[in-house]
Amino acid sequence: MTVKIFITFFACLFALANDNFLYANGNVGAVWKSKNVALPQGRIAYIDPSTGTIYEVNLDGVVTWNYQIPDQYQQKGNMRKGADIEWINKSDQFLFVVPEGGIYEVNRKKEIVWSYETDMVSHDADRLPNGNTIFVNAWDRKEDYQVVEITNDGKKIFKWRISDSGVSCAHKTADCYRPKRKGGPPGDYTHVNAVQKFEDESFLVSLRNLHKVVLIDKNLKVIERHRRIRAVHDPRFEDGKLIAIGRKQGLISRERKPTSTKENNSYIFRYRDQGYTFLRTNQPISDSLILLTDSKHLLIFDQDSKKIVWKLKLSGFGDQREEKQLPFLYKAAWIETK
Repeated sequence: MTVKIFITFFACLFALANDNFLYANGNVGAVWKSKNVALPQGRIAYIDPSTGTIYEVNLDGVVTWNYQIPDQYQQKGNMRKGADIEWINKSDQFLFVVPEGGIYEVNRKKEIVWSYETDMVSHDADRLPNGNTIFVNAWDRKEDYQVVEITNDGKKIFKWRISDSGVSCAHKTADCYRPKRKGGPPGDYTHVNAVQKFEDESFLVSLRNLHKVVLIDKNLKVIERHRRIRAVHDPRFEDGKLIAIGRKQGLISRERKPTSTKENNSYIFRYRDQGYTFLRTNQPISDSLILLTDSKHLLIFDQDSKKIVWKLKLSGFGDQREEKQLPFLYKAAWIETK
């Protein structure tokens, strides 16, 4: 055991040293690209949770911009508990989440231009077209609100908890509070990890511990209920279908119905069979291409060929479960360029 710890320790030192060397030269990892594939023009932003640094990289893996999140913000929460990032097209600025700390907006001059501090946020925050911000509270307790919308001056104009719509943790397939696993009580009731609000004021919510996605109308009535998507992440609608990530299942497609179950799944990408773990991010970047992430890769997936066509393995990052001493990737954001 002592020898194993010794080897692991020096392996980590080597990885970190190599990581620092590569970063000093402007490259964050090794890039692979499929032949004869036309990729859109763009860059990708992600957060290194160990240092609290936002990196923007091009498709060659070269850093084009970075921002060190000040300690005063990082210390309000825990960067390893679901640090989300979003690129705001209109302003070319970044919205990012310090889990259990707050939501911040930074411009290209590396100035914080907006913030909202709360310990009830993690995993997902989105800027809406009307300027409001909607966010989720994944490390929630039973009595907490899971979704909140605020105005630009921080006024809460909408709050939702699952009981408001009759969604229950009492179902036999639910795993609320996950009492036998790390991350259970006192917080981790539903583990809602994503929300998307639509023009008609309905919203799509991903309830990981319930293995369920629900679409709720403006009157808080459930109008679609997609069950049995294991540890679901990052659901979205596309061409009349639900596209979502199911832990150990893969990237799935399912017909939109008032209620649907696993029998309706069509597997787009069985990621564990290809050596990836903890798949997250599900952002379309063209008609057929999707930006994905796993613990240590940025990935571009082609829905037409059902294959990974580009990937960047981040230096110094490790498997979220097997290499806990290393940073792991949570989400990433696509930045359009012309």
